[in-house]
Amino acid sequence: MAAELIRRQPAEQRTPAAWTLFGLLIVSGLFGTIALMRVGMRHFWTAQDRPAPRLRVIETLPIAGLLAASMALVLHEGPLGVSWQHASETCEFLGDVFALHHAKGNGEYNDARHSIIYLVNELLENAIKFRSPGNIVINCTLEGNNLELTVSNNAATQVAERFKGLLAEITSRDPGDLLIERIEANAADENSSASGLGLLTLMNDYGARLGWDFREANAGDAVVLSTYASLTLN
Repeated sequence: MAAELIRRQPAEQRTPAAWTLFGLLIVSGLFGTIALMRVGMRHFWTAQDRPAPRLRVIETLPIAGLLAASMALVLHEGPLGVSWQHASETCEFLGDVFALHHAKGNGEYNDARHSIIYLVNELLENAIKFRSPGNIVINCTLEGNNLELTVSNNAATQVAERFKGLLAEITSRDPGDLLIERIEANAADENSSASGLGLLTLMNDYGARLGWDFREANAGDAVVLSTYASLTLN
């Protein structure tokens, strides 16, 4: 509305304040456009000369017209190699957006970006490894210093049961003690299959609070697996 009112004024009648507001609106619009262009251009995959969107932003809530405090994304199903690439770029994108917003509230940008990227990457990797055919839905919200992330995907029932077994192991003891044991097991035997290191690292080194929800999918031999994470940024 402010921009519309400014455009209707003759140039010679615009006050310095009006020009300042108009400039801020242009800058904020360019910032948002560049951010979305970066994601849109880097998350499209071409098949048979026809571009197919692999990532879709389905919700953003702007803060001061510049950044998003809440965002929902969908990573569409595709070839495994493409999925890994999109996961990596999605981590970078969310790290950039939410760390920048955190820094505007006098938070530390580099530490926040690193923590966000590590968190998103770990949850997305698990979603890709354990998913059955279907999309991956990501919801990320930042309120104050608290970042909340939810990653949901379909998983085959047998795969979900194995994952439940892993979760029972890593949540039954102190994550720091178990993390050291698994690191030592990997060092002693390069063929060791000790798993859960990423989740244990999140809990022990980053102080992440994690939770999981398993629900029956609408059709087929699958469940909807949702992983919840809450992380306090410095």
